[in-house]
Amino acid sequence: MIIKNGWLLSLSLLLNACTITLPNTRICAVAGTMSAGADCAYTLDGEPEEMNLDQWVNFLEPQLDPARGAAICMSSADFSKIKTVIEQACKKLGTSCAKEMKEKISRVSAKVDGLQARVMEKRRKLKEKKK
Repeated sequence: MIIKNGWLLSLSLLLNACTITLPNTRICAVAGTMSAGADCAYTLDGEPEEMNLDQWVNFLEPQLDPARGAAICMSSADFSKIKTVIEQACKKLGTSCAKEMKEKISRVSAKVDGLQARVMEKRRKLKEKKK
């Protein structure tokens, strides 16, 4: 899912002159441990949400009815690499990379950072409870 967002951002930057719009997609991360489910956020607008374990597993697995593929996951380090490439592409495009697109890239980055902060805090609390 984050891979999809990264490629959509790249495509949006490269085809900015064609007025490609960046979709508001949901990104999710493990809520401290797999058994706790997931925390999710939308890349542009919307309130954060939580999934219990059953919802999280359903989200991750491919579904037959209605048909949809499995969730695509990547590490936060790999997401950062893609974000860096997108920012570099935007710099090379100069004025062709609209201010709005730069703002959307920043907003997506802030949403991902916020999501990571929430799940890391949950992980810390779980670790402290085990001590």
